[in-house]
Parts: sequence; C-alpha cells; structure tokens
Amino acid sequence: MLTLKAAVKAEILYPIPIESIEIKLLKRGLNPDSEMIPETFHDQRFLGATADCYIEVADAPNISEAGMSISLQDRQNLRKRALMIYEGIGEEHPEIPSPVVYIIN
Repeated sequence: MLTLKAAVKAEILYPIPIESIEIKLLKRGLNPDSEMIPETFHDQRFLGATADCYIEVADAPNISEAGMSISLQDRQNLRKRALMIYEGIGEEHPEIPSPVVYIIN
C-alpha cells in the first residue's frame, strides 16, 4: 500500500523530512497515512502539498546529503515546477512574488 506521504516523497525525489511532508498534507486537510489511489494524483490538495514540498526543498539551506547537493539551477527548476502546480490548481503562493513591470515615460 502506498500512502499519501510516500507518494509525495517519491514525487519530490529530493531529501525532505517525512515530518515536513506530513505537515504539508495535514495543512491541506489530507491524512498522510491514507492509501494513495489514482484519483488522488489529480486532487488539488495533494497537488498543493506537493508544490509546498518543492518550495521547501528549493528554499532549504545548501547542505549535501547522501552525496546529493541542490544547485541554483535545480532550485529554480523546483520553484518553477511548484509555480506551475499552483497555477494549475488556481492558487497563488504568497512566498513566490509575481513579476512587476514598471513603465517609465
């Protein structure tokens, strides 16, 4: 049986404490120990929790763990992936500022 927290961990592919995943799922109203079913992959709450985890990894201190280090490019890609998920579920993420354009005459 694949649980929600195990599914998020498998989706992220980067080291993240399982407790962080559990908190993000709980904050979105999901039970981390629930069985993962195919429909859950399209659930906005599950997608939002996954995006929240991408942001956490992208914002984490640069520490090598198990021979893995996250480059600046990787961090940018994780943030882009999270942004795409947030946009896909119709949610803005307050920690990701929207671009600002200034028009100067």
